Amino acid sequence: MEQVLLLWSALVFILWLGVLFQWAVGSGRIEDLRELAVPDAEGLPSLSVIIPARNESTAIADSLTSVLRGLPRNGEIILVDDRSLDGTGEIARTVGSGDDRLRVIRIEDLPEGWLGKNHALNIGAASSAGEWLLFTDADVHYHKDCMARALKFALDRGFDHLVVAPEMRTVGFWERTFEPVFLILLLTRLRAWRVNDPGSGSFLGIGAFNLMRRETYDRAGGMEALRDEVVDDLILGRNLRRTGARQGVVAGRDHLWVRWNVGLSGLIQGVEKNAYAAFGYRPTRAAAGCLALAAVTVVPVLSPLALSGWGALPGIGTWFVFALLYRMVGGFTDAPWTYFITFPLGSLLIVYSILRSALLYHLRGGIVWRDTIYRDHGKGL
Repeated sequence: MEQVLLLWSALVFILWLGVLFQWAVGSGRIEDLRELAVPDAEGLPSLSVIIPARNESTAIADSLTSVLRGLPRNGEIILVDDRSLDGTGEIARTVGSGDDRLRVIRIEDLPEGWLGKNHALNIGAASSAGEWLLFTDADVHYHKDCMARALKFALDRGFDHLVVAPEMRTVGFWERTFEPVFLILLLTRLRAWRVNDPGSGSFLGIGAFNLMRRETYDRAGGMEALRDEVVDDLILGRNLRRTGARQGVVAGRDHLWVRWNVGLSGLIQGVEKNAYAAFGYRPTRAAAGCLALAAVTVVPVLSPLALSGWGALPGIGTWFVFALLYRMVGGFTDAPWTYFITFPLGSLLIVYSILRSALLYHLRGGIVWRDTIYRDHGKGL
């Protein structure tokens, strides 16, 4: 048994060493938005910011204020109030009172075959006039130079679609345990650092900041092409890449930030919609993924305790790799790197979230999100 554990521990160490190498080489290819020059607003093309919002009364005022403050001179904001019951639209109108750059569109009904957010984005884009579109969320906060710098960066590099990766701000133990693991797994799987390479098949989309040329969006079929897709931001990125868009990603620390979800229960509920979709709604794939994740993150905890002498070195080495990965992921979250010791716990929380998402999906016969059940939807990733 010890020999099996030693072999597996060594294999896991090699695996994580490979991931670390990818991060070390790749993360240096993702530029920092803070280091880019602030352009002359007069030279920027027109921009339409589309914000879908449903029951966002607690976040919309601060978020929308920051968007208005950072909107380039020839920009517009279209906030789509998607059947909100908490006064989201009224709050938005109050925030933008007297500012004709903001329009609020109210949706009363959801057409069959659409997810609410996707439909809201479709309505917003169809109602906009900008040469460039920016899809963003109703709880994201903007530095005043964020949009201008991102737009100029996209123009200078010839990108058709630019993702700004937001800084994930955290509060408390559970958020700082859950979110770094989520980021490491997601960005590694998507090979985010390869998105800037036009010869790469890697793609990315983040709901907090998807900036694209209108003609590129139209060529990819817009939101009509993913009306029922749950993982809408990523699949939008995939569609854009497949139809020839040149994509880029830049880190948005201190320029774009969001508190993703509040507390452990909020985080688990927050991935409920997407976790099972990431496995294509296939129970065998989800189960295999959960087993593999537990096996490559819990072993480093067990092996140094179960093996003595030289046998403990692979497990100890894996802990060092975890620490270095957390230093690198610090460009995307404010969680202290010392939380690397919670990596196994965070990964088990991710496993639980995936299994919970799958179980609820099958019990309900579909996805429940924002008080709406979707029985017919896309195939996921």
